[in-house]
Amino acid sequence: MEDKNPPKQFVSIYYDQNILDFFIKGFFDQENFITIPDCLVIPVFSDITIVEILRIENEESREKFLEYLDKRDFYHISIDYENDAAKLIRLRAKEMYEQIINESGQFAPLEEAFLDLTHSFIGGEDALSPAENMGKIIDCSFNMLKEVLEDVSEDVVFPDEISNQIDALKMNKNQMKEAFYDIFPSSGETDEALKRIKEEFDIDPQKLNNISPEDAVINIWKLIQPKLTGSFHQHKKIEDFLQSIYQGNEKTPWTSMHLISSLYNALNYFGYWQDRRLVKKNKFIPSYNDSRHAYHASYSDVFVTRDKRFAKKLKAVYVYLGINTRVIHIGTLKET
Repeated sequence: MEDKNPPKQFVSIYYDQNILDFFIKGFFDQENFITIPDCLVIPVFSDITIVEILRIENEESREKFLEYLDKRDFYHISIDYENDAAKLIRLRAKEMYEQIINESGQFAPLEEAFLDLTHSFIGGEDALSPAENMGKIIDCSFNMLKEVLEDVSEDVVFPDEISNQIDALKMNKNQMKEAFYDIFPSSGETDEALKRIKEEFDIDPQKLNNISPEDAVINIWKLIQPKLTGSFHQHKKIEDFLQSIYQGNEKTPWTSMHLISSLYNALNYFGYWQDRRLVKKNKFIPSYNDSRHAYHASYSDVFVTRDKRFAKKLKAVYVYLGINTRVIHIGTLKET
């Protein structure tokens, strides 16, 4: 006998922060916002959703976001970074919020230093030079090592090999910082970096934006690859080129997090539906977080945003990498 009530298929929907804001303010009703026949819609959030909430200055507004996620039974996308996998779990947003606050205390200075380093490479306003930011990263790393060693019981005896490595690191700290001044460009060399990228590769952003997301990555790579010099010219795929930049060796394994985020950022920096005023830090940080959303949202079935520029780049990345997440921009309530 035919089952007249077959089990419903689960569909996970990841809402961008600007959509959640509309829900909270009552502009849209989440329950009727997106309906998929014969499917049970599961709203999801990620660590980056919480990171974005932490950036909200008004404490009352932060509480409204967290309460909304919990009252509407949002599931958390729990990432297993080591195995490049994810699963949906029941976890209160407020619990994740507290967890991130507790963890960020130790790593916040280091994360901020890496963020500043990335911003300095694109000529961020009022940014330190890349070399100076690498110095900050080294200082943060050594301070963390110092704190760890201070917490270790005096009864613990490290093997000679490890003890010698720790002593060598302490002695070479200043030499390491000085070396980066020889390797990394000064602030003057990174001024208007985004403008120089477009000039060097003869990129016209208006023409790029006429390329459909389905064809964007391949066509931009065809434009860039012939103009690469040195060892970069040997790369046949854009992901190999990006990996050689990010990790120094395209043969070194890297995760889908690195691949998705770096490809998204590459499209942004080369000018494809580029975010505006990236040289300003208050504009760069949301753009940087978008690249992190791009990875987390890849584990959902649907991603919804009001940001057209984000949607265009995101779909270009997903199509190129064969990721099946559907990207919806609510400007037209149509798939981008």
